[in-house]
Amino acid sequence: MEAVSILTVTINPALDKSAIVDQVIPDDKLECRNIKYEAGGGGINVARVLKRFGENAKALYQSSGPSGNMLKELLDDEGIDSLTFETVNWTRENFIVVDDRTKKQYRFGMKGPQYRDHEPDQLFKMITEVTPKPEFLVISGSVPPGISIDFIQKLCEWGKTENIKIILDTSGEALFEAMKVGVYLVKPNLKELSQITGKSTVNQKEQEEVALSLVENNKAEFVVVSLGPNGAMMASKEGVFHQIPPLVETKSTVGAGDSMVAGMVWALINNFESKKILQYGVACGTAATMNSGTGLCKMEDINSILATIESSVFLHEG
Repeated sequence: MEAVSILTVTINPALDKSAIVDQVIPDDKLECRNIKYEAGGGGINVARVLKRFGENAKALYQSSGPSGNMLKELLDDEGIDSLTFETVNWTRENFIVVDDRTKKQYRFGMKGPQYRDHEPDQLFKMITEVTPKPEFLVISGSVPPGISIDFIQKLCEWGKTENIKIILDTSGEALFEAMKVGVYLVKPNLKELSQITGKSTVNQKEQEEVALSLVENNKAEFVVVSLGPNGAMMASKEGVFHQIPPLVETKSTVGAGDSMVAGMVWALINNFESKKILQYGVACGTAATMNSGTGLCKMEDINSILATIESSVFLHEG
């Protein structure tokens, strides 16, 4: 099969640090062990997982200061094709701590660097001038300070004029504005689904109807709703499907959503049917929870889950 051009965009990446402590106790000086440094951020994680599927996605991301330099070194070590955008302020760092006694995970996420002056315009120009033009554009992760809420919307407008398939996984007002334009695939949770449609809440009975309405109104060809431990639901022109994940021992939830996106992108590249796309997404997301830190998913775990996963349940005619 001819190689497909994939570009992932991460405007707020992170150098993820993770550690284990015996017990999280207030005011005590806690001794950290098993220190790990890993590359983090939505689009970056998607590119890392796609690499494991044998796909060479190009990762475009903000990289500045010592943290940004280390982030790029880590990605170089994994063989990720990087395009870096430098800002005045340094790349953020996140911290993940596991309490060894309770096995609970504590995640400390930093807001991100303040983009200054003309940096957003320069970033937009860099993205739109990438050659060759990607067939798939994955925009994933949070929006840092200094980036306007319509930045992603403008990217989506550009992508649509270039017939690029846009995969969107973000949140808040940036998601709401982008969905006015429409994308190829969007992955909200239930709260974000309600925000997109202007509802205060979306209950379990309404979620199928609301997701399908986005497809019918040409806001997305695929709407994948994360349901946490209950798996995920997908609405497409083929109908609505729901996939429950298998029970596994959860070591970390960091990057599970990004792994899910990567699995679905790979399935889309291979022109799989809707329920198969959803199964690959759930398998990758579940496999990611089986590894500590931001190790993401392993192919052997993905294949094992795919071999045992329950069939998707057809819920509603498209």
